Order: sequence, then C-alpha cells, then structure tokens
Amino acid sequence: MVDPPARTPPRRPQISREYVEAHRRRRYVDAAAELLHEFGRQGPSVTNIVRLAGSARNSFYEVFRSGEDCIGYGIGVAVGELFATLASQDGEGDWEADVGDAIAGFYAAVAADPVLAELFLVHAAASRVEHGREAALAGAEGFAALFARGRLRAEALGRRPPPLLVDECLSRAIVSLAARRVRSPQVAGLPAEARPMAALVVGYYVGSEAAAEAPVGPLAAPTSH
Repeated sequence: MVDPPARTPPRRPQISREYVEAHRRRRYVDAAAELLHEFGRQGPSVTNIVRLAGSARNSFYEVFRSGEDCIGYGIGVAVGELFATLASQDGEGDWEADVGDAIAGFYAAVAADPVLAELFLVHAAASRVEHGREAALAGAEGFAALFARGRLRAEALGRRPPPLLVDECLSRAIVSLAARRVRSPQVAGLPAEARPMAALVVGYYVGSEAAAEAPVGPLAAPTSH
C-alpha cells in the first residue's frame, strides 16, 4: 500500500512587520483608553494594559517604553481619526460646505468612538510625554487653518475679516463642546449639533444672513451606543 503524500504545512501569511506593530500598538491604545475611561489616570499601568489587551509585558515593551508613551501615541491616533474628514479636504472646495463637513465629521467620529475620543478630549492636556502634548495641541487648533480660509471668503464678499485670534478661538470652542459631551449621555446626540455650530462659525466671517443660506454641510444622524 502506497502511503499518501505528506501534506505541506500551510505557509504563514506574509504580513509586514510594520503592520503587525501597528496592529499591536492599536490593541494597547484601545486598552489604555478603556482603562482611562473607567479608572482615570491611575488605571493604565503597563500591567493593566497588557492584561486587558490579552498580551504580555515583553510584547508591550517592543512597541512602547511605558504606559505614558502608549497614552501619548493614543492621543495621536485619536486626533488622526477624529479629524479625518478635515484632513481629507484639499482646500479647493466650497469653504462653507467644507466647514460643515469638517465639523460634522469630527462630531460623528466622537459619537462613534467616545472612549477613544475621550483620550484626546479629556486626558490629552495631562499627557506626560512630548508627542502626546504635540498631538493635543494640533487637535485643539485643528480647525484653525480651515477657518483662515474664511478670511479670504469675507474679503471676497466685501466684509472686514474677524481678528486672527477668532480662528483659534472657534476651533477650541468646537473641541470644547465635544469634550463636554463625551463623558455624558448626550454624546450620542453630538452629531446633531454640527449644523448649528457650522452656521455659527460661518456667520463670524460672512455674516449671519449669508450664513443662513450657506451650504454648511449635512446634518449627521445621531450615533447610538
């Protein structure tokens, strides 16, 4: 009797080291964000992070130096996801519509993942690593460059542009509203506040009457949890 040919063991899929490390980092970030939400700054120790992530300490230390390093990286992840709509804009579209879309995208992202959003909105200011503080600052002023385009829009309409400080103040006001909502039952309704917020912002540059007629973007549906 002839023995059947031996089966060749299946080859492991060829996945880049960069992808594996990024996947591992994200697991730890999600664990740290959940621990911060549940227990505050005392929650995300390395021991707690790896336990919640179902991993091991040596695996954690292959991608992060400490729990604070993980949190700082996570702030950058949160900023990237929350401001994805804003980052996708090329500056060539209708300004009023871009303002509405950017705010709607931001509020929808906060409502879709409030635990990750809390990492940026609530805990970023207390980051103990430089890259976390840099990401927090970039997020807080994320809309400022978009609003600077409103200055050109105002001039095109024969209006005097508002002071430069208004760009930063309006950006921080949008982020502050999300920060107030993210740890409350009202976070699911945050997307519904995008349109009135966009109309308020546009009004600072083009006037309330023009803002009332401007295409300030779609009214996003509330996200349920």
